[in-house]
Amino acid sequence: MGTTITAGGVSVAPLGVMDLSYDREARTIVHDILDRPDPDVTLRPTGLRAGNLVFLCADDPSRDAVEELHTTAAGVVSLTATDRPRLDGLRYVVTGRLNVVLDSQTRHRWLVTVPYREVS
Repeated sequence: MGTTITAGGVSVAPLGVMDLSYDREARTIVHDILDRPDPDVTLRPTGLRAGNLVFLCADDPSRDAVEELHTTAAGVVSLTATDRPRLDGLRYVVTGRLNVVLDSQTRHRWLVTVPYREVS
């Protein structure tokens, strides 16, 4: 099946996810206490992923569809990636500027970079 992106009832199928980068906030709070060498620590669950997804698009219409889905989507975007288990089922919102670049090797495929934040 490959990769499918869905938002607001619209589905788009780019060729795949070419790159993924993300950070996860530890969210632990360290409280320095006066006149004590050791701090108090509040442990909290690690935050969800936030980073960039890079989608490979086969042609201009595919690029336009991926870009439009991420710029006009109202709400949460769902990603199905049967070939990448770590991404399959990812639900996210767009958090910044999309970047669209012509693939320098093929000269007809496109790379669409989407900054995202995972949501549950």
